[in-house]
Amino acid sequence: MSIIDNAKEIASLVKNLGDIGLYRKIVELEGEIIELTKEKRQLDDKLADITCSQVIIDELRFDAPFYTNTDNTELYCARCIEADKRAIHVVKQSELEMRRRVYLCPQCKSKFADVRAC
Repeated sequence: MSIIDNAKEIASLVKNLGDIGLYRKIVELEGEIIELTKEKRQLDDKLADITCSQVIIDELRFDAPFYTNTDNTELYCARCIEADKRAIHVVKQSELEMRRRVYLCPQCKSKFADVRAC
């Protein structure tokens, strides 16, 4: 039996006893329990995302201006990794900057010119 089920059962018992004030308090408590359960689920999801990103980040190396995987086939936003601890792929743009390919981070909107071949 979950904590929400327990609160509902207690509310039902109190309602049968006829104590309306106590019944209201228990119903309010039930609402707070539901909110806390929802917040916990959201935090669990966020923790899973952070953990997943950290596993990816641990495998990367910095090759200015990006973070890359070991075979340089995937490029990640250095700003998102360093500031937010999130592994976000950068997207190749059609534009060039000083004859260098430009990449855009879809998350933070940072632009990077690929100067690695300089």
